[in-house]
Amino acid sequence: MKQPLNKALKEYYSLELNETQLQNLQKLGNTHFKKRMQWALSGGVGFLVATVLLSFIYLGNNESLTLRIAKEVSYNHSKQMPSEILSDDYALVGSSLDRLDFAVKESSRIGQLYALVGGRYCSIQGHIAAQLKLQSKSDQNDLTLFQFKVPDNFELSQGTHTEYVGDVEVKIWKESNIGFALAKTIR
Repeated sequence: MKQPLNKALKEYYSLELNETQLQNLQKLGNTHFKKRMQWALSGGVGFLVATVLLSFIYLGNNESLTLRIAKEVSYNHSKQMPSEILSDDYALVGSSLDRLDFAVKESSRIGQLYALVGGRYCSIQGHIAAQLKLQSKSDQNDLTLFQFKVPDNFELSQGTHTEYVGDVEVKIWKESNIGFALAKTIR
């Protein structure tokens, strides 16, 4: 049977917990607090790990442009990918690589020291480039010459920069708006 509201409220709020019920409630509260602390601690550790990883990535991207290009050129040179166009004529190789937005040309700094063997597409810092196989006329060593249009945000000077990446020597320079990188394995 239904009780009057006043009487039902009095009975409900006048209930007392025994010792066992009180201890169970305290344990439940402590467990809940511990779980929240574990989540907060793991979140803090995760944030710290992410911060450290991002700082390494940021510091890694702080390398000079010439060093980043040298590393990429060294890697591509070491792969020794075969030429797609076999020719000793720069104009023929350049016309065959028709997706380039610049004309492939013989660098004035290379002169008659090396013979062109052929070429293929590649990329330098995310920009399409030509990868040309050269052979030294004096000692028959294979070299790789990379040519790429220098974007406005690339700050390459007219001087030659030499970088060593492992056992590969990379010389980087610019002629008008074309960037050049010559890779040679040092034996």
